[in-house]
Amino acid sequence: MGALIYSNATYTETLKIIDQSGVPSYQFGYTAKPWLFDWRTGVVTLAQSSLADLYPLLKPDIDRYTQFWNANIGPHWGSIGYRNGIPQEYTVSIEQWLSTNSYSALLVYVFEQAMVPYGYGDVSETPAIYLFQYITPDVLLFFAGQHPSYLIDYHQVFVKYAESSIKGTLRTGTNITKIDRLGSLPIITYTGNGASSASQRCSKLVLAFPPVIHALEAAHLDITPGENAVFSPVGTTKYWSGAVNVATPPGAPLGAVAFEPAGQPSAIIPLFNFSSIATTWSWGKYRSTQTDQEAKQLLISTISKFNKDPNNATQLPIPITEEDVREFKGWDYFPHYDTTQLQEGFYARFNDLQGQRNTFYASGLNGFETVEFAIRAGQDIVNTYF
Repeated sequence: MGALIYSNATYTETLKIIDQSGVPSYQFGYTAKPWLFDWRTGVVTLAQSSLADLYPLLKPDIDRYTQFWNANIGPHWGSIGYRNGIPQEYTVSIEQWLSTNSYSALLVYVFEQAMVPYGYGDVSETPAIYLFQYITPDVLLFFAGQHPSYLIDYHQVFVKYAESSIKGTLRTGTNITKIDRLGSLPIITYTGNGASSASQRCSKLVLAFPPVIHALEAAHLDITPGENAVFSPVGTTKYWSGAVNVATPPGAPLGAVAFEPAGQPSAIIPLFNFSSIATTWSWGKYRSTQTDQEAKQLLISTISKFNKDPNNATQLPIPITEEDVREFKGWDYFPHYDTTQLQEGFYARFNDLQGQRNTFYASGLNGFETVEFAIRAGQDIVNTYF
């Protein structure tokens, strides 16, 4: 559900910050039949059923998954760093785990709907342990159309929260040019807002972004051999989000009729009835070299094939232009290990790095890529090491 949606029962630490920020939220659910598009042909059809309609067929599987989760995941859920170890059977893909445990193809479909548009990869690739952090019984019922969750502007949430809760100086818009950790304390050198270069000595350094090698290099970190060994295998979803001016009507979400990791949109949702801007999510092949520009062109060509009111059979689609794409960006999203690294105990090696050279790591890799786990990762660093 990424940095977009939250549920009250699962996002308990997030909810404290949301309440303190005072930022309003809006209900969002899976009760209506979605429009489904074929990204190759542009054909759009109304789904025969909503996820809520399918619930009677899903209920036995959901009840059994809930029993499993409550007994095996719930007692340790929300802990950070997988310090209790990961059972071998949880390191396989979520699709393999569901199949091995005799869950239906329909439940696999629901997991897929919860994964691909939200940036969590392919059911045949993403290890099950990560989905157990994400798909709590509460969240599973949300995707099964049984209760709403809530949309919120998380950027505004943290701006408001910072205004009321942080007493020190926040330096935004800076460019870090060097992180020196050779001395007794880390020293960050940076420029920003037209100012000359400045340095700051830090008692501790917390890197609150996905620790993939290219991002660490971009921060000009002096990467140690141990860090290189632990972080080189970390993968991220090939994932883009956009804000696009569309002619599809408000309140008419569109999803792919079938998910393919080609870099094209997987979902297009006009979130607000008063705006023609839709939020888009695109998905590419895991660990591919596909560029942002390639994905953007796929976005434009795909939406142009069906950019109209899907209720109007005679209306011709309106091609979108570069100017219609108000924002489009790729992300280092959902940092995680693959099955091999999980089975080789890479989380123990990751945890051993915490505190070395007065450096700590707090991101989705610590647990899972949601706002809730990002908050919990930061709390864990403070509670465990400070």
